Amino acid sequence: MMWRLLRDPRIRILWIGESVNTLGNALTFVALAWFLFRLYPDQPASSGLVMGAFTVAMLTGTLVLSSYTDVWDRRRILIVSNLLQALFIGMVPLLYHQGALSLPALVALAVLMGFTGSVVFPAQQASLPTFVPPERVQHIQALFNLTWTTSNLLAPMTAGLLVARFGAANVLALNVATLLFAVVCYLLIRFPEVERDARPDLGLRAWWERTRFGFRFVMERPALWATLLGLASVNFVMEPYTAVFLPRIADRLMEGVALPAWLGWVRAESAGALGVGILGTLLAVSEIMMVLWIGRRNNAHPLRWIALGCTVPALCTIGVAYAPSLAFAVPFAILMGVFFGPLNVMVGTLFARLTPEAVRGRVYGARILVGQGLRPAGVTLAGALAIGLGVPLTIAVLGSAAFLMSSWGYLRARRYEDASEPGVRT
Repeated sequence: MMWRLLRDPRIRILWIGESVNTLGNALTFVALAWFLFRLYPDQPASSGLVMGAFTVAMLTGTLVLSSYTDVWDRRRILIVSNLLQALFIGMVPLLYHQGALSLPALVALAVLMGFTGSVVFPAQQASLPTFVPPERVQHIQALFNLTWTTSNLLAPMTAGLLVARFGAANVLALNVATLLFAVVCYLLIRFPEVERDARPDLGLRAWWERTRFGFRFVMERPALWATLLGLASVNFVMEPYTAVFLPRIADRLMEGVALPAWLGWVRAESAGALGVGILGTLLAVSEIMMVLWIGRRNNAHPLRWIALGCTVPALCTIGVAYAPSLAFAVPFAILMGVFFGPLNVMVGTLFARLTPEAVRGRVYGARILVGQGLRPAGVTLAGALAIGLGVPLTIAVLGSAAFLMSSWGYLRARRYEDASEPGVRT
């Protein structure tokens, strides 16, 4: 059913642009993790500092800017943000090849990328439901989630091969082109008209009132705050797992693995990048299959899928960390994808159903701040713990904490009667 939405040329152009751009972003994420690993192989805290700076800046930008997506034109927001992202990401390979890329410079660029990119998600998510009638919200969420899962399918192996052949810094430059392509797509379409105040109050007090409203709106709805607690918990472990530890785990898992002759050009020190690609690709394949399955349905119990999508992957990270070989890590990667697949679709569906259009920007801002808030804490804590505990035990501590927090939030929300939320059952 979700494919029928592409008959609308606006949705089709927007979807193509997001598909290309999301692939570029995914390539950058994988390449940057490997880039930092090679720059600081014995300093996971330095890698964590860069990724943590990006996340803190993203959260700060969300706090400062997201409520304005209910005031400013969302299409213009997306255009300007993507242009700035292209500029700052392009600076990384440029400075690297000139020998001028220091750790402070990396941190500064991470801050700029995080802050300017922070407004993209609330602007996009607030806009998507305006393209379809209410009964098609889950379908458009699944359609655009497919761009993310397809990118996660293609990016790990593609990035692994590209990094092994051209180097991580050069792979980052591809994202500049994909960001500019997305800008062109935004320029080709018009977003549906929404009612806005012709002369909105842009002062500090008005900003605070909009921001506070978003948090209050979430906290008054048990299904929403339980969802955000689960997202915060799983991101607490997944951010350091993917950005800091997975290259190190993959490097270990690929030791002694005989590569086929057609991969003989891969340098020995880059074999771990292929391991990252293999695990990421298997996760994405199972994830995309679940998105295709759920895109054909209208699910009446989104919170159950959300709870599973937060708890099971947290436990799977522990399985990968302790896997004695690549073969043992594979089932955990697949299981991660199976439960990650419905997660973002159901989160987007639940929030769209419960949030009026006029306040979606500020509510989605609260969604990001709460749902992503533990990312910098996870990265920072992981870098510190890894020094004393080692990588596997650190992931076990973070994964167990994420599982317990997600489970507690879901069980608490189930105690409330959701009959007060029309049309939504948990």
